[in-house]
Order: sequence, then C-alpha cells, then structure tokens
Amino acid sequence: GSYTVEVGETALTATHETNLNMILKAYKGGVLLQTYVETSEKKKKDVTETINKLNTNSIVARFYVDGEGDTMVEAWFPGGYDKKRFGTFLDAWHADTMGQSAILAELVN
Repeated sequence: GSYTVEVGETALTATHETNLNMILKAYKGGVLLQTYVETSEKKKKDVTETINKLNTNSIVARFYVDGEGDTMVEAWFPGGYDKKRFGTFLDAWHADTMGQSAILAELVN
C-alpha cells in the first residue's frame, strides 16, 4: 500500500494502513521524520532497556522517551529530495520501525 499525505502549515503527515504514521518537517537543510509509540502506563517506568535495544538495532532512526513518557522515533535525511536516495532512506526507516515491531510491542503492552 501507499501513504496518504496531508499537507499542513509546517509539516506533512503521512498515514499508512500497516506502517507507522509519519510527520515530515524541513529541518537543518534536510527532512526530519518523526513518529511515536504510545507507551503503556506500566512500561513508562522502565523503558530504558527496550529503548537501548531499539537504538542498538537501528540503521537511521533514533528512539527516545518524550516528556509524556511515550517513545519518539526520529530520523534525519540530509539534503534535497532524490527519489533513489530517499527510497533507500525510507527502506532503512521501515527496517528500524516495522522491522523491530516485536520490540516496539513490548512498550505498548
């Protein structure tokens, strides 16, 4: 399936049936991709081990806990849009997010 894209004032929002939704913003000469996973209340107290596991296995994404205790995922794509380079970048993003879905599920349940 493909993404459905909505254009906002400061960002694009891309939604998908099976992949995580993304927010794309212009950032420091490139594009910043962001998404988040709502961390369950019982997991918010001790997510460090899971976040470390996600970051260790990651290619382009970085995972961290935001101020509300949810897990944020970000990746920065430098420079302008190039279909081939951005496609390779998105493949790595999907490997980091959907490829680690079992580990991400640990945060939700």
